[in-house]
Amino acid sequence: TVPITIDSTKVIKARSFGSGTLPGKTATNTYFINESVSIPVVSLSTEPDLLFDWDNGIYMKGPDAEPDVPFFNANFWQEMEVPCYFEYFENGLTRAFDQLVGLEIQGNWSRSYPQKSLKVMARGNYGSSTLDYQFFKQKKLKKFRQIMLRNAGNDNNTLHIRDAFIHDLCYKTTHSDVQMYQPAVVFLNGQYWGVYNMREKINTDFISNDYGIDSDSIDLLQYNGYLQDGNTENFEQFSQFVLENDFTDSANYEKMNSWLDIDNFIDLFVIETYSDNGDWLSNNVKFWRERKDGAKWRHILWDLDFYGTSWWPYTVNSLDTNLNKTDMA
Repeated sequence: TVPITIDSTKVIKARSFGSGTLPGKTATNTYFINESVSIPVVSLSTEPDLLFDWDNGIYMKGPDAEPDVPFFNANFWQEMEVPCYFEYFENGLTRAFDQLVGLEIQGNWSRSYPQKSLKVMARGNYGSSTLDYQFFKQKKLKKFRQIMLRNAGNDNNTLHIRDAFIHDLCYKTTHSDVQMYQPAVVFLNGQYWGVYNMREKINTDFISNDYGIDSDSIDLLQYNGYLQDGNTENFEQFSQFVLENDFTDSANYEKMNSWLDIDNFIDLFVIETYSDNGDWLSNNVKFWRERKDGAKWRHILWDLDFYGTSWWPYTVNSLDTNLNKTDMA
């Protein structure tokens, strides 16, 4: 009934009520005051207790957290989703897209950091099952079911762009499957929450979008064969073949070549080795194939937050300088 006066950045939610009628839909707008931002902005707003209530807030340690980092059993280690309003701003804080979504804490040990990674999910029960906007200008794709707001993982609060830099460098210049990257400033309930790496989520949708393959016909695995989606039957056969055969035999090599995308595999090793990635080979490995005859396994570039910080003994920075050219070849 009277004007609302604000003097700092705020999220305003409004709803109409009338005697004898159902309440109207909630309208949400973020108003930026005295903010100077030159990159896209994401504003996330939800009930504060859903984030910061000690017992149930998804951002909190909560009563069951272990005392040491990374605080296993904390609230932020649980798979808890809360409704949230998502607004995306471009070109001088002009709102380009907005939608009610689900919000979840994401990541591994980086969940213990003050700035946590966030997963934004479109669901039909919130109104729409997709996010229909071209968030990444390198691709023409305008339909997503999930978007990652990544805190840069183990690169948080240091360089903050290691993984994104390598993915951007390798896009269309290698045979690698890479995640798109868009830096964005995030405001959480009107509070500045820092710069995030806006990324595609690695799942069957990610593969389907790039290759036009039905997401239900994709086997997606990680590490040494842990199932993320689909099934492991073909991979188990392939693994058995690799373990049991000698690849100095050209016939065995050619059969393996029909099972594995060699150019993609070579580029993976080149990128990871050149990057001096210290968190790879025994970790951060993902690979996939279309579930049909003749389809090859391909690897996805994933999590190079330790770019330039290797403890793995077979990277460029630590190769034995006594190796001769024949050994190197």
